[in-house]
Amino acid sequence: MSIKMKKASIVAIAAVAALTMGLSSFAQQAPGAAPGGGGGGRQGRQGGGRGFGGPATLSAVPAAVLADGLKLSAVQKAKIQAIQDQSRKDMQALRPAPGAQVDRQEMMQKFQALNEETNKSIEGVLTPDQLKASVAFLKSVSAYRTVGIPLEVLPDLKLTADQKTKIAAIADVAQKQLQDEMQKLRAAGGNGGGGGGGFQAIQELMKANGDKAAAVLTPAQKSTLDKYKADHPQGRGFGGPGGGGGRRQGAPGGGGNGPAF
Repeated sequence: MSIKMKKASIVAIAAVAALTMGLSSFAQQAPGAAPGGGGGGRQGRQGGGRGFGGPATLSAVPAAVLADGLKLSAVQKAKIQAIQDQSRKDMQALRPAPGAQVDRQEMMQKFQALNEETNKSIEGVLTPDQLKASVAFLKSVSAYRTVGIPLEVLPDLKLTADQKTKIAAIADVAQKQLQDEMQKLRAAGGNGGGGGGGFQAIQELMKANGDKAAAVLTPAQKSTLDKYKADHPQGRGFGGPGGGGGRRQGAPGGGGNGPAF
């Protein structure tokens, strides 16, 4: 397999790892527990701090999406936006200069510490009821990301309760499929048995499940989604087929899911 294909496979593995480990962490939280499952309700290291900290934390979900999902006041939204903006600047400052020698473990720890600090600050803005509601909301956000729906477009889609349920079911199946593919890739040493087969299988799964989720939308909603994707070709995080793939962001407010290297 070519060097280019090997790099592509590594990217795919990292993307799916971020999704699988992050989503599975929500399942480990006790019902009614504060976001983050332990650690005083802090979310920076959901599920024991595995992977990139999960695809959906308070620090990573845009303030506008949090405002819509958690019914924030205008004052709360402005405060959270300011926290995320500052965190984004701090995160950029942590990134090494191109070509610099980097201790990846140390850098990851710094990113994770910043993420935890940001989450804690945002938690302080929420009311007790909003904080409790954020557990289910963040889990639903993870489902959208799994099927390629960018977080930023959620308020404009105005999904019905039935649509949310259907998309969550599609994402649940997708999650299991991606976990299976991850196990195959690991067993094959990260190259899917050669030829980029594992990478292709992941891409096909993401596209298939993205298409299923899109089929749940009304024509008007799909038009809104397609327009957003066309206007934001770089995407957000690891969203799947054309909807959230592309530029990997770790900065809070961008819908990212942790530091990207």
